[in-house]
Amino acid sequence: MPAIDAMAINLLTVERPGIPDIQKKACLEIIDKLKSPVSDCLSDEIEFSMSSVLAGISVSVRPIMRELALELISIAKTNELQNLIEEIDEVYIRFFRINDYVQFDMQSILENHPRPLVKTKNLSESVLNSELLNKKSSKVAELEKTMSGERQTEYRSEDNEFVEALNRQAELNCGESYLKGVVVRRIESRLCKGVHRDCQLHFTEGVIRSKNNNQMQLKRAQKRLEQNRSAYEKKQQIYEATINRLKKSLIQTLRAEQSTYAASSDSGTINAQKLWRLGRVPATRLFKKMESNDNGKYVVDLMIDSSHSQFFKQATVAIQAYIIVRAIVGAGIPCRVNGFYSFFDYTILKRYRDYDDDLKQTENIFEYNCEGCNRDGLALKSVCDTLYTRAEENKILIVLSDGKPNDIHLPTRNSGKESFLFWRDRYR
Repeated sequence: MPAIDAMAINLLTVERPGIPDIQKKACLEIIDKLKSPVSDCLSDEIEFSMSSVLAGISVSVRPIMRELALELISIAKTNELQNLIEEIDEVYIRFFRINDYVQFDMQSILENHPRPLVKTKNLSESVLNSELLNKKSSKVAELEKTMSGERQTEYRSEDNEFVEALNRQAELNCGESYLKGVVVRRIESRLCKGVHRDCQLHFTEGVIRSKNNNQMQLKRAQKRLEQNRSAYEKKQQIYEATINRLKKSLIQTLRAEQSTYAASSDSGTINAQKLWRLGRVPATRLFKKMESNDNGKYVVDLMIDSSHSQFFKQATVAIQAYIIVRAIVGAGIPCRVNGFYSFFDYTILKRYRDYDDDLKQTENIFEYNCEGCNRDGLALKSVCDTLYTRAEENKILIVLSDGKPNDIHLPTRNSGKESFLFWRDRYR
């Protein structure tokens, strides 16, 4: 499966030339974190070897694994999925000296499975997962059709059950929505257009603060909450001092803006101190008027990238967000906090506190947990959609992110039900 991953990267590079640099950096991080293959499993060794080759560094692996990695990276340069599968078949036979094998018959697969599995525009994680390839080899032809440009965007009546099941999975794994379905559909009709056309939105407060029967997810969320809070408490005095300094600075800035002062003017109240100028020097601006630097009230929206790329610094990000929000709310500025990530074709917006919540609700930020990918463009549109409706004159959006958007997930509403069932079992 790493070969298909490499092929997908090559195809995306045509539209996004910066992807190889991102890939190299990601491979360097993988090698740095793992140091060695996860296990002695063949797929883990191959994936580790390919990561080292793409990162351009030498690691301690079996020579045959490095040769195999170089071979797979080489054949991944093809643009046709059928050619890639056939090349992988030949490499497998050559490297492992298999004489008795079943001949790969693409035409037979095409005839038996005419329906596409995923859409070209959204390269599915299900395509990039080796376990799915082993379990779903009969879907290769469907993927080949999609990669060659064929699309199928019409909804079928039999897909309704699949969409409803996906909705239930979103609530089971991410928490119940705090908005009614009709409200969410109305928001989606405005925002899920263009590149976000096949995406959906899910507004939740997480599994801890909403109705949820997924005990495994609940335990994970509570464990992460305790870990983040524990990390804060270890240096609580330092963090509290930082909060107070930042809050004091904000309050001073706000007071300076709201202060008034007397300024010379052509109208207003007579300035007695300037009346002596009459008849002696050109007398202008003999009046004074009270003026202010007040530009109006402020409101802040804080967004936290909750995708898996932030996994190794979850506690740090949670503490940063907590410090910022504590200072902002302490200065009397309304502040809302949302985390965002992707689950299938859903963009999950997890609300930690709303604008008018009390200061205690800020501690919900310690529930911060990283998983999945992210579709930051849709998340930004969703948050700004309500931010624009606020009455305050000054609207500020703060985004805490590592700047690594990634939305290569994608069994979508138009994907096969078998793909959904596989990922449902995986997330349990």
